[in-house]
Amino acid sequence: MNNLKKAASSFLEGYYYPVFIALTVLIGHLFSCEFFALSIIFLTVLSGFLLCDTLKFLISPFFMALFTVSQKSVEEGKFYSSSFKIAIIICSVVFLGFAVAHFIIYRRKVVISEFLKSKLFYGYILMSASFLLNGFFFFEGYTAGNITYALALVATLCLSFAFFAVNLDFTEDVRKYFIYVLYISSLLIVIEFFALFAGQIRFRDGEIVKESVLIGWGLCNNVGAMMAILLPVHFYLAAYKKRGYIFYATGVLSYIAIVLSLSRASLLVATFLIGICAVAVCFIGPNKKQNRIITASLAFVAIVGIILLWGKISKVFGDYLRRGFDDNGRFEIWRYGLNEFVHHPIFGAGFYSEYPLNPRPAPFLPYRYHNTVIQLLATCGIFGFLSYAFHRFQTVKLFLSKKSGLSLFLALCLSGLLLTSLLDNHMFNLYPCVYYSLILLIFEKTEANSPSE
Repeated sequence: MNNLKKAASSFLEGYYYPVFIALTVLIGHLFSCEFFALSIIFLTVLSGFLLCDTLKFLISPFFMALFTVSQKSVEEGKFYSSSFKIAIIICSVVFLGFAVAHFIIYRRKVVISEFLKSKLFYGYILMSASFLLNGFFFFEGYTAGNITYALALVATLCLSFAFFAVNLDFTEDVRKYFIYVLYISSLLIVIEFFALFAGQIRFRDGEIVKESVLIGWGLCNNVGAMMAILLPVHFYLAAYKKRGYIFYATGVLSYIAIVLSLSRASLLVATFLIGICAVAVCFIGPNKKQNRIITASLAFVAIVGIILLWGKISKVFGDYLRRGFDDNGRFEIWRYGLNEFVHHPIFGAGFYSEYPLNPRPAPFLPYRYHNTVIQLLATCGIFGFLSYAFHRFQTVKLFLSKKSGLSLFLALCLSGLLLTSLLDNHMFNLYPCVYYSLILLIFEKTEANSPSE
């Protein structure tokens, strides 16, 4: 029995488990059998709580489970049925029960002080308070959604940080494992996107129809943003891993997928990130010489290719050229958000204060202002903005204290989310917050001057 337990825990905490999760998610997504795939993942998670003494096993399910959702199932309304909502409630209760059992069984591994002594602790506490107090004085517009969404935001952004902080050994192996899971997650999204591109995306007169870029768990902007956030991971591995050219190639493939997503904000940020990454890998890590040759060659091929094939390229990407720098109604939305702040300056108008300019994308998500700062001002007032500003000050201060290659590329991942969120709503879509918090946690635990590989 002990040998069986050891073998099971070794698998759950090993490098094959993330691949197993990714394949299960991919099958569930491609064949719209999400409930089957998620059930398998859920059972392995429950097993992990009982068999593993740390939460290392939980990283890959946390990062990849959402990507099971397919467009076909969304259109059929599977995730809005009463039975699904009841199942979610039951599974949440069971999950919490097993999590509590894990902390009781392995209580010697639980170190509460790891969160309490975090350099980001007070920022997280203030942000949590500001979220929970959203729209506090605007009682006539206050709804139950204000508090339920705030609780969900606190859970994904703050509690996920604390959850892993108190029960994860931040060894060099865990840091390498974390990057590995991020890489597998990125590949999963890219594969799903190209599968979508091959089977669902439509063309009109040779041009990609943007409205057809729907992947189930997100629109084109969501898909593009997630790929942009994870783009630097490829180049970190290209800089430090043996056969780094493979990771450079997958990074370029990921960038091509971002271009094809027709998400302008994601393309803008991804171009900025890949530019920094392409330069960084020429001067960081053991693969510098190899990466200089690859970077120079790709730059030459890209320039010549654009010149020679511009006619075809401009036709396929007509949506980009037509829209250009058009604000797509954002300026009007921002003005409305600032007006909400003027009328409700202390705690804002609340996450669910209605406005006619931009409808809610889903019943459980709040109204959107397409900019993190304006979203905070409009919904959480000056308290929310100052809390976020203090948290951002802490993260910048933390960044300046780190000097390893890993910390640089993790900072670029965080920048991907923060920058795309200045033109969209990703910080308030809940799921990206899980990535944000766990990347930030590993970033904090990365030793300032330690070798990255």
